[in-house]
Amino acid sequence: MSNKGVPPKTPEISFLDPKEVPANWEGAVKIVGSNFDKGSFALFNGAVPQTAFISDSVLEAAVTTEITKQAGTKDVLVHTSEGLESNTLPFIVK
Repeated sequence: MSNKGVPPKTPEISFLDPKEVPANWEGAVKIVGSNFDKGSFALFNGAVPQTAFISDSVLEAAVTTEITKQAGTKDVLVHTSEGLESNTLPFIVK
């Protein structure tokens, strides 16, 4: 069955795991939501960490100290291969 003519669905982030980390932390952040595709990638305040597609509802971002070196709230969103952007959730660096 073809999806031709069906507009792509807007991605949505439900939650981040973890959603709060200490400064200079690095590790994997699970982005859970819906309507992700294999070309989706995460943005953390505009920085683009390596992003792995797990499923249409889970992405995993490899967050580096470049993103967490300064404390504060980072806006996280997902951009799909269709050019659509998700809602934004806060990622807190303490």
